[in-house]
Amino acid sequence: MANMWVSSVKHCVSNLGRIEGRDRRNQFWPYAGTVVVLDFVVWFICVSVTISRIRTGLAQPAGVAASPSAGTDYFSSLLVVMAAIVGITILLMASAVVRRLHDRGSSGLWGLLPVPFLATGIFGMAMFRAASPGDASQLMMLLGLNNIAYLVSGIVLVVMLASPSQAVENRFGPPPAASV
Repeated sequence: MANMWVSSVKHCVSNLGRIEGRDRRNQFWPYAGTVVVLDFVVWFICVSVTISRIRTGLAQPAGVAASPSAGTDYFSSLLVVMAAIVGITILLMASAVVRRLHDRGSSGLWGLLPVPFLATGIFGMAMFRAASPGDASQLMMLLGLNNIAYLVSGIVLVVMLASPSQAVENRFGPPPAASV
């Protein structure tokens, strides 16, 4: 089992720049799981550091007023870091997603399905900081709808990625070897 996981990760890392061809589910999912777990660990660290900085920045000694923008400055920095993490994750997953979609006979462009909603959410959160209170409630509602669309598109993509391989040659090439 561990050997299959290591082989899968090595296969996908060595093929980061290759979008042609096909990958079976057992080549894709261990790698995808590794990227997602590492992604969550980095997100957790970034959010923890930001919360710690906000708490220490707002906890001033007696008689010293806390800066009203201290929390929002850290929040802006967190948005930039999170956008970078999302970009890196997309780069790490793109070719593996395309090859997996090819294996089931679908175009790799289906992998882009959640990306516009993700970008809209990140941009919307940046706009939320500058919005007036009346606009903020409308923006929050739009961001909520965008998040629902993002989740639905993500579920559709995961179902496509989890679907069985085509056992025969398709327009993307012959089936890959059974083992990793």
